[in-house]
Amino acid sequence: MRFIDFEEKASKCFRDFETYYKERTAFIDDYKFFDMYMKRNAKSAIRFSPKAERKSLQSVIDNYSHETKGLEKAFCIYYIMRHIILGLQEWNAPVFEDDERDELLRYLVKYEYVDIDAFCTDFIDCSRAHPEIRAKIDEILNFDIMHDEEVDE
Repeated sequence: MRFIDFEEKASKCFRDFETYYKERTAFIDDYKFFDMYMKRNAKSAIRFSPKAERKSLQSVIDNYSHETKGLEKAFCIYYIMRHIILGLQEWNAPVFEDDERDELLRYLVKYEYVDIDAFCTDFIDCSRAHPEIRAKIDEILNFDIMHDEEVDE
C-alpha cells in the first residue's frame, strides 16, 4: 500500500480532507517541537524523546519515525486503526464498509505489524466489550488464514 492510499483511508476518519490535513500537520509540528525541545535543553547525556499518551499511537510512531514520511504514515495508521476498532463496537457508526475494514485490518496486521492489543486497550472502554471486539478481530484475521490454506490446496 502506498502512502497516498493510507492518506486517502485516514482522511475518511475526518469531516473532510482539509480537517485531516490540519490535524496531521498539527500532530507532526507538536511531535517535532517536543523532540527539538528535548534535544536543545538536555542537561544530561541521557537522551529523552516525546512519548504519546496512548500506547497504540506510540507503537506506530516507534515503527515509523525513522522513515522519511514516517510521522505522516504513523498518523494515518493510527486513525485508520482507531476507527476500525471503534467501528466494531455496535454503538459507534463505522467509517469503513465491512469489506474495506476487513481488507485494511488484514493488511495492517500482516504488513505493517500493528499492535492490535494496544489499540483494543486504548479504544475499548468497557471491559466486557473487550473480549467481544477482540473475537471479531480474530475472526476477520482468521478468515485470511483459512482463505490462504484453501488456495494452497
